[in-house]
Amino acid sequence: MQKICAETNYQNAFGSVLRAWYAEDLIDEDIIKEWNDLPESKGAEGSSMDKLWKIGRSMLVALEQDSDEESSSEEDSDEEEETKFLAAAVSSSQKAATAPEESDEEDSDTEEDSDEE
Repeated sequence: MQKICAETNYQNAFGSVLRAWYAEDLIDEDIIKEWNDLPESKGAEGSSMDKLWKIGRSMLVALEQDSDEESSSEEDSDEEEETKFLAAAVSSSQKAATAPEESDEEDSDTEEDSDEE
């Protein structure tokens, strides 16, 4: 799924699909960890594969935080915990998906300003 999303216009869907599969028990935390640990899943720094890998990593961090909170406080219901997790995962994946990409345009604008002076 990561490779397909990275090579198409479906990059923004990756986090949503990952969360949906997890919520529907199609995948579990161990499967996400195994995928996240694969060297080929990371991709080159700044690549689409890397960005999607970071979305998966942020989901794992949210899962770990959720399990830490759950073990320290058993009072919250399962429904409240799932809501907290999904909100954290959505926030993390949106930040990773909307991170600004470096572009050569900024460099060329700076060079043009230098030439004018």
